Amino acid sequence: MAPASKPLVWLAGEIKTPPFGVMARREVGFLLRMIQDGESVGMPREDDPGDSEVGRRYVQAETRAVSQGSRLMKKTTKAKLKAAGWKVGTVAGFLDLSKEDEAFVELKVALAKALRRRREAKGLTQSQVAALVGSSQPRVAFMEASEASVSLDLLVRTLLATGASLQELAGVIRSAGRPSAA
Repeated sequence: MAPASKPLVWLAGEIKTPPFGVMARREVGFLLRMIQDGESVGMPREDDPGDSEVGRRYVQAETRAVSQGSRLMKKTTKAKLKAAGWKVGTVAGFLDLSKEDEAFVELKVALAKALRRRREAKGLTQSQVAALVGSSQPRVAFMEASEASVSLDLLVRTLLATGASLQELAGVIRSAGRPSAA
């Protein structure tokens, strides 16, 4: 886990690793890593937090927290949670990922973020990037979200199509899992 990522917290001994297969664990890993880094992850009816006041307040509080940069856990909060029996750890620890799967998740997230940063820096829309690789706008959105059906090959080919050099790609790969990849 990158040191600048928000840690995961779960009640030790009470929550078991979900009974997922390897591919499902990777997909959950991609999503959790994106959430840790403050990314917005689409959920069903994301734009409608429900009719409850609690739902609306949560969305407002989370939006404020992200905009104010308060995504990291304070050391005192972490210590209190651990003392109360909660476990604070990484995506890999929660999902019981192998080192190889953890590296795969970190690499895919880093490539997806690099694609989004590159697209935005060049002032391109997702549709324009899609045209460069003979794909569709929703597919580019999936690429930027590290969606499970997106291959590393497609991410790399798309980065190259937007003008990334091999040296830039090597830098993204080197930085995977580090704060600079966030």
